[in-house]
Amino acid sequence: MSLAAMDIGTAFGTLGARREMMVGFLAEPALLMVIFVAALITQTTSLPAITEDLATRPLGLYPSLAFTALAFTIVLLAENARIPVDNPSTHLELTMIHEALLLEYSARHLALMEWAAALKLFNYSCIGFA
Repeated sequence: MSLAAMDIGTAFGTLGARREMMVGFLAEPALLMVIFVAALITQTTSLPAITEDLATRPLGLYPSLAFTALAFTIVLLAENARIPVDNPSTHLELTMIHEALLLEYSARHLALMEWAAALKLFNYSCIGFA
């Protein structure tokens, strides 16, 4: 999406693409640390095994999992352009991140871009609930 926004050649598309890539650059190491903490606790790197182990683990106090859940929530909000990081319903050009990528799209192309963003949010939510 960032490459498509920069390909259009408008200033707002390019600024939004750069902001989106910066947010991704900052959020991806945090997401990796979330996965590494879960892998260290469960002593496996298989995602189904991590999920099964954490779901069947007896209830206990795990501060590392609490901080990991908080970090994952922040990553989810940042990567999916939600309210604390970005307001998806804004039209203020200086504060747009995700919406600046979509300024030049309309009709079915805009629908596909919005659908891709919805699928990304759905995937992050499924990972968070698992």
